[in-house]
Amino acid sequence: MANDRVTKDQFQLAVTAAVEQRARAYTTSFALHVRWEDDNTEAERDYANFQSFLHAFGFGPPEVLTLACDDSAPGLTVIESFGKMIKAALGAAAGGRTIVFFHYAGHGKRGVNDELLFTAASSSKSIKAHGLLSVVDVVLDDNSPVDVVFVLDCGYSFLTTKAVIPIGRVVEVLAAVDLNTPGVFVPGQRVSFTGKLATQVAFLKGQNHRSVELAELIAILREDSPVKKPSHTVRVGSSSVRLYFPGVMGTDVFTGHSRLQAAFKVHIDETFTPEELQNFISWIHSLSPRAGLSLDAVYETGSMCLIVRGSYATFSKLNGIPGISLICETGSGNLLNAGSAPRAGVGLSSRDPNDSRALHGVENIPLHSKH
Repeated sequence: MANDRVTKDQFQLAVTAAVEQRARAYTTSFALHVRWEDDNTEAERDYANFQSFLHAFGFGPPEVLTLACDDSAPGLTVIESFGKMIKAALGAAAGGRTIVFFHYAGHGKRGVNDELLFTAASSSKSIKAHGLLSVVDVVLDDNSPVDVVFVLDCGYSFLTTKAVIPIGRVVEVLAAVDLNTPGVFVPGQRVSFTGKLATQVAFLKGQNHRSVELAELIAILREDSPVKKPSHTVRVGSSSVRLYFPGVMGTDVFTGHSRLQAAFKVHIDETFTPEELQNFISWIHSLSPRAGLSLDAVYETGSMCLIVRGSYATFSKLNGIPGISLICETGSGNLLNAGSAPRAGVGLSSRDPNDSRALHGVENIPLHSKH
């Protein structure tokens, strides 16, 4: 498979997992908060915010790891502490499913090969974030009953690569910024990402919501953040962790709660016959309406290029799969389907969708036929 394409089966498997929104009960939780002693980002305040975030879901306070100024190998210090926690979580999972939270507050920067580095405020010391992700993959196998959530409150915190094939466990990243606004924040002139998380979950709990999916939580914050937009990635698996507020018997916050939508391109590494295309359209229509997925256009380019629209939370669970890339995000739907007459030259085709000629050339293949 080409690096910039995905097979139809892989795409359908990933989408099915992404929209399934399985509820998981966690019997045990672990959490680690990491910050530098050499810090000027008010990371200690973000520890309190992180603790409030965990408390809203009934989880205990996190362990605190403060990296000392005289620590000559801070990366090893973090990896050893986090590795022990992952192993402890795996041992505790014998009686049920376990969740682990890793929270970093401080500076971040882009390293070589676009890797994320956690950095001290006034020294050259840094930690490779990839090392922490590798610890998870080394300790846990594909079906270990342990899910891991990284909450990264720093600049350059977006991470986009992920496994193509959904597996049993989840590794999820909640990041303070995205590719478009990667830089660090000015201390004292912002509400921190961790603070926004704590405030939003308290609001949702106060509105009598019973649970929230983390992908949808980030979509809500992204919609409400005019400049610095947080981002979300499911690095391993395709489903997002759903957390429950203890003692609340209200409604769940499902994907689609936020009005934020994403239009994205999917490059399928094969061509469709007219019958295969109609079957694919029927499959899209059969998905949960909460995913809000629609197929806006299909083009044949030697393979198949699909233009798909859906909730931003659904897109973020697929983002990072080869062949899937964001076109735009919006708070409105497709204006061409909003009752206005299509303009000439916008790529819409009036061919009979059952005509095999519609699969040739670069015309848009009609999607909304009656049959």
